[in-house]
Amino acid sequence: MKILYFTLHIKVVKHDFMVQLQISVRLFFFFFFFLKYI
Repeated sequence: MKILYFTLHIKVVKHDFMVQLQISVRLFFFFFFFLKYI
């Protein structure tokens, strides 16, 4: 039971990390293009 919970926790954390990463990448590209065209 504990192992199952642990694996679920890792999956959730991994998912959160991926979402954060995608948001960061989008923000980075947004700022990059924004500064480029000014």
